[in-house]
Order: sequence, then structure tokens, then C-alpha cells
Amino acid sequence: MKKEIELLKGKFLDINNNYYRNDVENFINYIETQETGASFYSKFTLQGMSTKGILESLKYYVNIGQFQKKETARKYISAIGQLFEYILSQTDIENTDLKNQLGAPSIRKDSYLGQCTEYINNCEELLEKESLSMLTEEQTKQLLDWCNNEIDNTLDSDTEQNERIGFKRMTAAICIKLMLFLGITYRVARVLRFSGLDVENNTLMINGYMIRLPLILSKQFRKYKSVLEEKGFDTQEGFLFLTLDGTQWGEKTSSSSMPTFLKSQLGQTNITSIIKYGIKQLILNGMSDNVIIKLTGISREILNDCLEPSDTDIFAYINAKIIETPIYKYL
Repeated sequence: MKKEIELLKGKFLDINNNYYRNDVENFINYIETQETGASFYSKFTLQGMSTKGILESLKYYVNIGQFQKKETARKYISAIGQLFEYILSQTDIENTDLKNQLGAPSIRKDSYLGQCTEYINNCEELLEKESLSMLTEEQTKQLLDWCNNEIDNTLDSDTEQNERIGFKRMTAAICIKLMLFLGITYRVARVLRFSGLDVENNTLMINGYMIRLPLILSKQFRKYKSVLEEKGFDTQEGFLFLTLDGTQWGEKTSSSSMPTFLKSQLGQTNITSIIKYGIKQLILNGMSDNVIIKLTGISREILNDCLEPSDTDIFAYINAKIIETPIYKYL
């Protein structure tokens, strides 16, 4: 059983591109150091785990000062909840109470998320991070104009002058457009490969989903691939977004130079505002929460933030939903 659980844990982390690795390791460390004789990889531990038990692990890390922000706590709770959902769905381990609480709507106070959220929201030791707003329509248009200008100028240019900065701008601009289009995280974008890009059929495979690309972006990807082929890069199995020397973008966003270019255009460096814009478009067009999370790699916290209508569009949002109600046309 231990080997089976270890394999499932590894698969879970792979599916989430290691986004939850630290959270999972923290939880396992808590189980194996705070509970006498307990092991995360034991069938008995998994059968006996409860929402209260997971909450106790969170409280432990809050009390020792390792978790200081509500955002960190929410990510931890999301990670461990998803981990147990995955393991329980892939094995014959019986833990009906936890499984039911994990599957219950978050608005129910007795659900997994309901209980955890209540603690996090009321925990005075945890600080609330100021929410990063998504781009406005005006900012989005400005950024798209910059992206298209940088991509097209670099792709059409015959000069090698300032090649390094031109290449950085081109790759960053294409990735920014992809983020605006789909809301994918940097973590997901940096592991995309050319093997998932079909320039003939204008599609791109992302986290198991075949995405049909917009016409302009598709043409830009086609020319982008040609440029990389000319440089001798691997455009069959290699990474989609590269540095000028052909290596994969690093784990930090600074490796892509996107924060630098955002600073010059919008006066801010965080790419979350771009991601949120893309996520909002998917939400407004009715894509399910679970599909959005699996496709984009975003956390449940960012999704929840995007679900809330802003003050500027609340009137349109409410009335659009009211008009869609079945009784509206009869009144």
C-alpha cells in the first residue's frame, strides 16, 4: 500500500505541475512528526483522516509562524483537499465522511471548504493579502497593441540588431496573448511543448485539452515556430517558450522578462492581473469551475476572486442573469 500511495502522490503532483509540492510535503511532515507512529502512506491514516485532522495541521503551521497569510493557508487547504480527493478516487480506501465533506458545496458550513474557510477568515494570526485586480478593457487593448507590434516587428525584421531584446519581447508577447486568451498560469505556460502545437490545424494542447487558437495568434505561432527552426531549436519536442540560447524559461517569471515589459506598458509587474482577465472571460462564457482549474492551473482562490463581479460590471452582470431566468419572458 505504501508504494501505491507514493505513486499516487507523485502523479497528483505531476498533474498539478508541482504547484502543491511544498503543501503536500508540509502535510506529510506534520503527520509523521506530530502524530506518534503515524505515516501518511498508511491505509489506516488515510481511512481515519478527517477535516478536523487536516485543520489541525494548518493550525500547527499557523502557530509556529510558518503560515502568515490567509492566501498561503487557502492554498494549503486546497492542496490537501485535492490530494485526498485524488487518492480516495483512485483506491479502494474507505473514508466516507471526509469524501462527502470534500464533495459538498463550499457554502455549506459542514463541508470541507466551509469548515476550513471559516477558520481562515476568522484567524487573526493570518494576514489578508490585498487582492490584485484584473486588467481593465483599456489596459487590455493597450497591452494587445504592444504584443502584436512586438511580435510582428520581430518576426518580419531582417536585421539582427538588438536580437536578444527583440527575441525576449517576441516570446513574452506571445505568452502574454495566450494568458489573456485562456488565463493560463506561468507555471503551465513554461512547460508547454511544440509537440502540442499544430500549426496546420491551429490548435494547441494544454493540460490535456485541445484548444483552437484565434486566427491572428495562430498565424503568429506559425511564424514564431519558423523563427525558432531557423535558429536550430527543437520545434518538434522542445519547450514552446525559450530564452535566446534555447533553454526553457526558469521557474520564476523574471526568467521570461514579462514583468519588465509589463512595467514599461502598464506600470506594474505582476502577471496575475493578466491571468485574471483571461479567467474572467472563461467564466462569463459559462466554462465550469473544474475545467477552468484543470486547464489553466490557477488556484481555487484566484478563481473565487474572479467569480465576484466588479463594481463596474455589477449592473450588467445582474441584469444579464435576470434576463436569462425562465420566467422573465412571461412577466
